[in-house]
Amino acid sequence: MLHKYITKWKSIPKIFLRMFLYNYIFFLSLLFVICAGVWGFATHQRRQVFRERASSHCQALSEYFDSLFTSFDRLSVTVGHNARLRSLASDPVSELDFDLIDSTMLFSAQQDMITSLAINSSISNLAIYLYGKDYVISSYGTSTLESFYQSLFLMEPNALSEYLRPLDAGSFLFLPRSEDSNSVLSQNSVYVISLVDTNGTRYANLFIFLDDREIGQHLERLVDSSENYYIFTNQNQTVLTNGEAASEEELLSLGHAASQTLFLLENADDWKFYVGTSPEYLKSQMLLITLVLAALWFAAAFIGIPVVFTLCRKNYKPIRELADLISQQAQNSKNASLEKKTQMEYETLKLAISSIFKDKHLLEEQLSIYKPVLINSLLLQLLENTGNSDSVISGLAALGVPIPYPCYKCISLQAVSIHQEIFINRALSMREHGALSCLFISIDRHTGYYLVNAPDCESCLAAVSSLTALLDKTAGVSCIGIGCCVQKADNISHSYRQAKEALRYLNLSAGSKCVSWEVLEPIQAQSALLPSLSAFSSLLLSGQFTDADKELQKYWKKNILQEYVPKSALVHFQQGLLSVLQQLKKDHGFCCDDTCIHSLQSWSVNMPEAFPELWQIWENIRESLARSFSDWKEERDSEDIRLFLDYLHEHIYEEDMSLSKMAATFHISESTVSRRIKAFTGYSFLDYVSNKRISHACSLLAETNMSVQEIAVATGYLNDVTFRRLFKKQMGITPSEYRQMNRR
Repeated sequence: MLHKYITKWKSIPKIFLRMFLYNYIFFLSLLFVICAGVWGFATHQRRQVFRERASSHCQALSEYFDSLFTSFDRLSVTVGHNARLRSLASDPVSELDFDLIDSTMLFSAQQDMITSLAINSSISNLAIYLYGKDYVISSYGTSTLESFYQSLFLMEPNALSEYLRPLDAGSFLFLPRSEDSNSVLSQNSVYVISLVDTNGTRYANLFIFLDDREIGQHLERLVDSSENYYIFTNQNQTVLTNGEAASEEELLSLGHAASQTLFLLENADDWKFYVGTSPEYLKSQMLLITLVLAALWFAAAFIGIPVVFTLCRKNYKPIRELADLISQQAQNSKNASLEKKTQMEYETLKLAISSIFKDKHLLEEQLSIYKPVLINSLLLQLLENTGNSDSVISGLAALGVPIPYPCYKCISLQAVSIHQEIFINRALSMREHGALSCLFISIDRHTGYYLVNAPDCESCLAAVSSLTALLDKTAGVSCIGIGCCVQKADNISHSYRQAKEALRYLNLSAGSKCVSWEVLEPIQAQSALLPSLSAFSSLLLSGQFTDADKELQKYWKKNILQEYVPKSALVHFQQGLLSVLQQLKKDHGFCCDDTCIHSLQSWSVNMPEAFPELWQIWENIRESLARSFSDWKEERDSEDIRLFLDYLHEHIYEEDMSLSKMAATFHISESTVSRRIKAFTGYSFLDYVSNKRISHACSLLAETNMSVQEIAVATGYLNDVTFRRLFKKQMGITPSEYRQMNRR
């Protein structure tokens, strides 16, 4: 079989073989050039796709961190406005002493941080350092500043450290990662930013511990599995990477192939984001393209054999026919014919708090920190009836806070600022008087509650009387609410709500800040909805200050229940008065002194002596408004007189000029026009008009040749008879005699 094909191959004319080989080599060369061009275009497009994808992913990384920083800024604002933290910051106690620090607020602040953690998966822990304090509050407990710095920096706190001072902007710390960590981050990261209160004052630094694995896994989802990403600071610190390069210099030295698909982006935080295809993946892609094109080239080369052979055979046919003809002529009978040939692409949990404190001493210290927080939590459950009362009381007893007696009574108080140690001392002083238990719980910066526990109602009432007498004399306390005495633990919440409701009223009796629910409840049913201040506002806007005073007296008579006034009525009056003052300034351009307005705006219903203070502010505002209104009215009257006289002088010589026409023109009564003109000129309307007309007539008689009748018409009289009579009455002579005497 093989011999047969060899024989056929040898029988093919050499000229045909040369033609076939020439065309086939040309075909292979052309095919190679086309494949090379396709390879170059494909690799270029592939690199371009890699680079565009790297640019997009790099931008996504930057936007992710920008959003992360934005969320941190919002978190700092939210946490910074936390009333409990601001209260702790203003607390003069600087040391970590739970007998002095408000443990309820401390526990609540920690709970708020835990809540913030729950809604932000990118954060593992939060810690807050209050300026000037010797302790740090965190989501996993409270520790001294020294132990916090030891765990974070492996060093003692330094007074010159920027992290103990207000920060103008957030700062990142990159701390060494522990060797046994499997985190994708090359370094741990902590974001530090200052907390700002509602007045814009920085009062603490917030340490945000990032959840390295969560962030790393999120970034892995933002980039392709075939890409490496690198994030460096301007100081060449590695923030995050999934590649092999340890520094920016090493990254840029990976080679030309990698640099063609490496994209750099510098964001506003002075971080450098690199994303690029790894050289190994790039080589594999190029190899794949090469292999595919090589396979296509070989396939095309194989298919091209019969194609080229057929084309050559077609082109060779005329040559073969010519060769046959020459061969027949040369060989005559030898008819040797030529043969015909027909061939051609996360998340792990953090360690439990208990595993952090392997040292028993530190663990006991943490337990001592959590004990007062737990006690306050149980007390709040007891007051708000959010748990089984017997279980809560048993739990408190196990923690060393027994509530052994059957009678309970709650006392609420509002103060300018709750100083924990002062009110706790009041509770301690009550415990020294026989069989009695008295506990203090602060809810926020301005509100606190006492729970008095005694063997019987008489002892309970006596203890409450003694306690309220002490609180009445305590500076800063503005209002005290007293609930009813209850004899079941399940009913403590009733006394708590009564004491809380009593804080909505003020006691107007001299020398007492107490509002007893037992006295208030029977008369509370008499209270109706707050009466409107519309009549008061209307009188005030019209300048009737005496009548406005009378309306205000009616307002208070409707709101005061015997000797109690609802705080809502005071706030309603404050807001209504502010609204009227704004309307006065907008409509009439006058207002009272800025000092009075500032006093009204800064007035608070929870300040001591709130009602007398508000009444004094109103007295000052009324006097100031009266002065301002008088000046404004005098100026307005002067302007009205000027308008009246201008109009009168312009139309005084018209026949129909009259008092009624003036009144109709200015939409006021005739008596008002007459009164205002007489007040300004000293003459009545008719006398003033007559004097002006006769004076003008005298000028015309002396300076012109107009007849008396013409002058009468020119000065506004219907006939010369009336003119002559009025002229003689005023001048004592007739118009003709006046002309003769004054002819020039």
